[in-house]
Amino acid sequence: MPGVGPAEAQSLLGAWWYDYDAADMAAWPRHFTVDAEYVSRSDSRASRFEAVVSGSYRGREELVAGLGASRMKGIAPLRHLCTNLHLLPNSDGDAAFRCYLLVTRVEAEQAVPIATACCTGRLRIENGALRIAAIELVFDLTDSAPLKLRHDQSALTGGQGLAPAA
Repeated sequence: MPGVGPAEAQSLLGAWWYDYDAADMAAWPRHFTVDAEYVSRSDSRASRFEAVVSGSYRGREELVAGLGASRMKGIAPLRHLCTNLHLLPNSDGDAAFRCYLLVTRVEAEQAVPIATACCTGRLRIENGALRIAAIELVFDLTDSAPLKLRHDQSALTGGQGLAPAA
């Protein structure tokens, strides 16, 4: 998308996660397009934390309400750190991106990692401002396994990504 570079994308996503972690719900709408989509789940779709990490919302109002209810049940401080952000080629007029998230909390006065996720999405200029049009989070909750084993299992799932370790 013309005019959207990595710095602008990082600034928007960093501001969104900062406001999410701070539970600054009044600021949330400015980060999303009117028709924004949000989807999150675990990599296995069967984690014991599935109820906590899964969500699907369409439209800014539903997204803000749904994530707000979820955030108020969560912990503080909570930090979502967006890293390895890069833009992808895209032909639909939006700026496609992907990045990793590292989620931390504080325990015994120390930051403790509690989850990582792969994050993909699209950014769009709406009413003169860069906003998130779509975001998908896939939380890494399946134990790591040898890559060859994961790829062999992926072949059994019809190529739908890396299958959970057996």
